[in-house]
Amino acid sequence: MAELADALRSGRSELYAHVGSTPTFGIQSPRWGFLFLTILRSGVPSGKMASMSENGEGRNRLSSIWLIAFVIVGILILGDLNRRMANARRLERDAVQLETEVAVMATDRVQLMTSVAEATSEAIIAEWAHSDAKLVREGETLIVPLPPPGQITLAIPTPGQNIETPNNWQVWWALIFGY
Repeated sequence: MAELADALRSGRSELYAHVGSTPTFGIQSPRWGFLFLTILRSGVPSGKMASMSENGEGRNRLSSIWLIAFVIVGILILGDLNRRMANARRLERDAVQLETEVAVMATDRVQLMTSVAEATSEAIIAEWAHSDAKLVREGETLIVPLPPPGQITLAIPTPGQNIETPNNWQVWWALIFGY
């Protein structure tokens, strides 16, 4: 009878009360796998077994509560895992895009470095100064052709200077009716 009372207090069922009674009374290190299976099977931690009613109503209610809790935790873990995987895919896509941009910028850099090297060379500077800047070398004389003294130069009007901007209603009229 004492074994049966100890078994009920420790959470073992009365069917296994006589088998494997240990005199250590919980001093051993807990086995988490056994604890997890016990919780899933009975739904009650081992210390609360003695307080439950004999017909098992509390056990079924707690078992369903534990099951719902495990399902909710599982859904939360899967949701977090899904979020992390989506972030990882987005980061990989961004990394590929950035690698492409870096490659394009590297080629642009090489082209710009080549342009700078060409622009700072003495031959290019001398050619620009002689042709575009109208500078002369030593011993040369700059000649600028002028029109004959009696000829009048006419200024050519550039298109777009005297264009009248339309009113708002004219713009809408043209958009709607196509005139």
